[in-house]
Amino acid sequence: MSLHTPEVNDAGVAAPGSPVPPLLAPALDEPSITLPARVNVPSASLVVLAVLASLAALHWAGTVFVPLLLGLMFSYALTPLVNRMVRLHIPRTLAA
Repeated sequence: MSLHTPEVNDAGVAAPGSPVPPLLAPALDEPSITLPARVNVPSASLVVLAVLASLAALHWAGTVFVPLLLGLMFSYALTPLVNRMVRLHIPRTLAA
């Protein structure tokens, strides 16, 4: 079996009886399909950096805001007890 190019008619079909080479790669004169890249690389890298910076800020904020929010929750939860102690004539600063 020889690997020469087959005779092709006008429809692009090999003539009967002509050997067909194995399809390993497209011929050089055939147009290849290329898809346009719709990703702007500097923009994508800035998005990645912004996400990493946001995660770092959230990690840092967790160590700062969690105790602050717990303090506010305890303050609201203990307000009725402090109000009762103030009605019993205990100074508010001491009741707190």
